[in-house]
Amino acid sequence: MTLPGAEDFRKQLNEMFKAAELLGFDAVEISAGRLHGTLIKKGEGNRFPIVSNVLWEAVRNSVDETVYSPPKGKGPRLRIRYQLPR
Repeated sequence: MTLPGAEDFRKQLNEMFKAAELLGFDAVEISAGRLHGTLIKKGEGNRFPIVSNVLWEAVRNSVDETVYSPPKGKGPRLRIRYQLPR
């Protein structure tokens, strides 16, 4: 079994943005745990460092907000509020 990589998580993150925009939201909070869980079932692997990097890469410093960052900036509890539309 091949675990998803950064590009897979980027695509999924963009789908999450699109879904929230279609629902009329002006922002969406996404955690690393939530994004990770969309492509990997519990116990199948740990891609949190990759997922965290994808979330950080998507941040627009002037408008997005870090809701919670673990001490090292990576992990399932990382949560960022992204302004929409993207």
